[in-house]
Amino acid sequence: MAKIILLILISILGVFIYQNIQHPHVRLNGVADRLSHPFDTRLRYRIAPVDPRFELSQEELLKLTQEATAMWEKALQQSLFVYDPDAALEVKLVYDDRQHEFKLSQTEEQRLLARQAEWQTKNQELVELEQQLLDQQNFLSLKQQRIDQEVEAFQRDAQAIMQSQKDPIQQKNILQQRQQLLRQNMQELGQEVNQFNLKIDELNKKIEHTNTLRDQLEHEVKKFHQRFQPRLFDKGIFNGKAIEVYQFNQKDDLRITLAHEFGHALGLNHHDDPEGLMYPELKAQKIENFELRASDLSLWQKR
Repeated sequence: MAKIILLILISILGVFIYQNIQHPHVRLNGVADRLSHPFDTRLRYRIAPVDPRFELSQEELLKLTQEATAMWEKALQQSLFVYDPDAALEVKLVYDDRQHEFKLSQTEEQRLLARQAEWQTKNQELVELEQQLLDQQNFLSLKQQRIDQEVEAFQRDAQAIMQSQKDPIQQKNILQQRQQLLRQNMQELGQEVNQFNLKIDELNKKIEHTNTLRDQLEHEVKKFHQRFQPRLFDKGIFNGKAIEVYQFNQKDDLRITLAHEFGHALGLNHHDDPEGLMYPELKAQKIENFELRASDLSLWQKR
């Protein structure tokens, strides 16, 4: 009986040693998992409860995780992962100051964009108003020129009549009518000029207000860049026991971050291809519909 037990233990040990050499990632499955699934070399993982401040459900995280593992399985054409609620390897989102700061920066950025849009609208209104007043100024100038010409013509005609031998009373009545019309036109022009000047005053006030908005916006943008300076930190980490993600911008960003950490869970290190999944920074990668590059696959072949 003792020999049988010893033989069983040796067999189990042999299976463990073989798995450790050929499929080192199965060590993350834990002894119980490996005993209950001795011939299953897939990496088993579970999803930790999601902090509601991430505004992401546990089901959404599981879906993104499955999509992340599918990147590897599609490229390598083999099944490497399986979701297991009782697995030892845990995938978890850790809410700390990094995600908090990111959310604050997003909120503030949206506010600044709205302020910028408000200023652009007001500035465009000023441009249009300035053009309208310029057109009106040109119109008033032409009107002033016509009245000046009529005044000159009136003065010439009056002088000619005074020197004429014609009936002075009839000519005088005509001059008086013309003079009255000229005064009326000049009075109307004066009213229009006064209204124009009021509009100029209103324009100057709007320009002053818009410039104040611009200065305030520039100050707020400066404060934003001082408050939310770029920080170098890992979005996620595989610590040997769990995959932890601390910050992500959107779901595509989270998906590729998870895929990167799953690469580490498979035993892969970083490479120097900035467009590859296993590059140490999420920077130049095309995160939408991402597919593994040759640099990623070579890590698997050399593991």
